[in-house]
Amino acid sequence: MSCDEEHSKEEAVKLERLAKSFLVYKEPIDRLKQAVAGFFGSQRKYSTEICALRDVNFSIRPGESFGIVGHNGSGKSTLLQLICGLLEPSSGTVRINGRIAALLELGSGFSPEYTGRENILLNASLLGLSNAQIDEAYDDIVRFADIGDFIDKPVKIYSTGMMMRLAFAVATSVDANILIIDEALSVGDELFQRKCFSRIEKLKENGATIIFVSHAPSAVIELCDRALLLDRGECLAIGEPKAVIGAYQKLIYSSSDQRELMRQELINYYPSDGKIASDKDCKPEKTEDEREFDESYDPSLVSKSVIEYQSLGVRLSNPRIQLQNGKIVNRLLRGRQYTIVYDCEILEDAHGLHYGLMIKTVSGIELGGASYAGDLGGMSVQAGQKFEVQAIFECRLKSGFYFANVGVVGEREGTQVFLHRLVDAVCFRVEPDDNIITGMIDFDCLFDLKLA
Repeated sequence: MSCDEEHSKEEAVKLERLAKSFLVYKEPIDRLKQAVAGFFGSQRKYSTEICALRDVNFSIRPGESFGIVGHNGSGKSTLLQLICGLLEPSSGTVRINGRIAALLELGSGFSPEYTGRENILLNASLLGLSNAQIDEAYDDIVRFADIGDFIDKPVKIYSTGMMMRLAFAVATSVDANILIIDEALSVGDELFQRKCFSRIEKLKENGATIIFVSHAPSAVIELCDRALLLDRGECLAIGEPKAVIGAYQKLIYSSSDQRELMRQELINYYPSDGKIASDKDCKPEKTEDEREFDESYDPSLVSKSVIEYQSLGVRLSNPRIQLQNGKIVNRLLRGRQYTIVYDCEILEDAHGLHYGLMIKTVSGIELGGASYAGDLGGMSVQAGQKFEVQAIFECRLKSGFYFANVGVVGEREGTQVFLHRLVDAVCFRVEPDDNIITGMIDFDCLFDLKLA
């Protein structure tokens, strides 16, 4: 699908009918066979053509922050390499107006045998800095990376976090018009990630164009002015980040037999007529009956990342979300009450029991939870008992996808430990509504205005 749009007179990046294919050979010798066949004019093929990108059209304005999302294998990294000039397109054109600094594969361009100090000098020169510019930027790079004495040790002994610190510090030290970041920030600790985002925000204020690839929806929404959804090498949607992230999440949580219909639905909602999509473009207006239907169960919306802890005398099973009438749902409406339920079987006598749950975002941010102990000392239960744990809550979350952990903590050898736990046990979606919410949670505050 073409995602073309109106462009400014001097785009920072402009792609027209861009396509990229790769030839895949079953055996190394097949490359030689193909070359010999071509030399003698034979039409026999010893390779399979894989199309990584097809007919991609869009532009990025100077000073714009542009997000790219899509599941693994959708063509994101190939697209970035074409923009950076690391790959040649099979067809179409890439036009760049400015100098690019890129943070692609972690540590790419670093020599493992060189020290951090030597790699700074090497990479800065490769990025086009003169000796005088390197000298001027060096202290700031070292200070920002903040890896201590490791700056004088070989990069091959660095942890992934240290590698990311140094790579980001070098890439953002260049006076570049265009900064490209490909998922590299996911390996850093939270404090350094916040430090990186702060620098990116400063670069934005100074007019730099940012191209940001991430699987973290909140980061794309917060950082980017627009976003692009890639799927199977095609551009399915482009527009406001919130709308595109919603489309992306709807796509990835669709069942395989629904995915083709979903792709066509996205193509219809994001026509290639030059318009920038908004949240209202993401789906048609709903009738009251359709809004009521949204509080339902979607069989394709099932957690694929469940992690089960070892059972230590307690077993939890069948986690679910129910309405008051017992109906199981996973598409929720903000402002209504629901019950998170899970079955519990006591296999051994247990003491000091606390039953709990935790709700978190797709990116793993823990939004909040609750626990129940029966009394201050926790519950004591004999082996053989079975019961349901029910936690009633009012949904105050903004629209989006969420996961819930469930678990039971008990006392073993004088220490409180998880007797059983299911991480990402339940996946659910909160449907969009017309209310404006800042942040992830609506605290349902009571406002009042009083004359001074």
